[in-house]
Amino acid sequence: MYIPDQQVEQIARALYEATDNHLVWDDAFETTKAQFRLYAREAIALLDKYKGAEGRRAHDSPFLNRVRVSR
Repeated sequence: MYIPDQQVEQIARALYEATDNHLVWDDAFETTKAQFRLYAREAIALLDKYKGAEGRRAHDSPFLNRVRVSR
């Protein structure tokens, strides 16, 4: 599954800045950013898997209604 780099970057930034450490993405080391980009790709893949799960659709979940992943 192709995931646009810009989408990965936005999600990685959000995950990083949501940590309890009040960190700023622009100040992070590149190795840390790379790790959070992996987390973002995994999160997108899990969301895609969840959306395709039998008997369950993404719009049925209040949480997933707030998380929009453009394709």
